[in-house]
Amino acid sequence: MAVQPYKGDRVKTFQDWQEECFKIANEHGWHEKEITVPEIVSLLHSEITELYEAFKKNDMDNFIEEMADIAIRNFDHTKYLCINLTEQVQKTGHFRVLQTTNILEICLELHNQVSRIFEHYRNQEDEAMNMAFGELAEQIGFYANMVGINLDKAIEIKCEVNRNRSYRHGNKRC
Repeated sequence: MAVQPYKGDRVKTFQDWQEECFKIANEHGWHEKEITVPEIVSLLHSEITELYEAFKKNDMDNFIEEMADIAIRNFDHTKYLCINLTEQVQKTGHFRVLQTTNILEICLELHNQVSRIFEHYRNQEDEAMNMAFGELAEQIGFYANMVGINLDKAIEIKCEVNRNRSYRHGNKRC
């Protein structure tokens, strides 16, 4: 799978995406019970693993969809936790990234960032945890750009799929 940087601009703000992703998830029953930070961390790790699996299968369409899924999961759950990603990114002023297009390294760095979120949670460092969620949002966008993905377009397409899914598609547990 050849990768080329994507040079487009963001179409929507983090807040726009948080609102939209949360609304779709809520309308489809995904917020019927309390969602804990450990659950959110587990779900994010799962999405990142699916991203790597799509890469290993050389399935670019699924790879793009999985990158969007990671972003959607982060947007939805940070809205659920009442975390304003834009404010968190402004507080940090920077985020950790590797200057690479190596997909394994990207996936590992995303896993590391999600693990940092959990570590802050476990240490009851709420502000640091919130900033780590903001850093994750920035990393997702940066790495999508590095591998040539128009993340806004990918999220929009996946949100449309999610809007048209049945309630908790497949009667999955929320």
